[in-house]
Amino acid sequence: MSDLTAIAARLRRTALDGLAGSTDPFNLERYRRVLALAAALEGRRVVPGPPPRDLGIRTPALGAEAAIFDDTDRLLLVKRAGDGTWALPGGVGEVGENLVDTAIREVREELGGLVVAATHLIGVFDNRLIGAPHASVPIVANYACRIVSGTPAVSSEVLEFGWFTPDGVEPLTIFHAHPAKIAAAFADRVRRAGRSLYPA
Repeated sequence: MSDLTAIAARLRRTALDGLAGSTDPFNLERYRRVLALAAALEGRRVVPGPPPRDLGIRTPALGAEAAIFDDTDRLLLVKRAGDGTWALPGGVGEVGENLVDTAIREVREELGGLVVAATHLIGVFDNRLIGAPHASVPIVANYACRIVSGTPAVSSEVLEFGWFTPDGVEPLTIFHAHPAKIAAAFADRVRRAGRSLYPA
């Protein structure tokens, strides 16, 4: 299989998954365009009509988020452009992408090219069980990450960012399901330090 054929197959899988799982008209049109591009690369003809439906079991979308601390044990959070809530940087995985790479890519996209490396897994969370019963991305892996190069910067996805202690997080409006994940990140930081890091 040539590189171009592999790229076309990946585009087709992404488009079909998006068509099967989305109800947003804008995204449906985007996925139809991606499917047409994949078909052109593969030398196929796209038959117009409703999106194909998989008769088998549909697996949930997976995502990854990054817990990044500075040298003073403050956690990096981003203010989301979509709704103005605060969250760990992260997002949904792409077809064929492992979750560590998802976390790294999302940080780079959301924070102006910031490059991080994952150091360890903090936990895997089911958003539906921790405050987001209708989450479009139900399963999320959270990784502790360290900065490799660059500095955080705002982007089209992020209005602002900040470094926070647990007390500093309290007054913020937090994105659904993130309070539990932020608490887990701080708990992991304390556990690995082997001492108290934040005043009671």
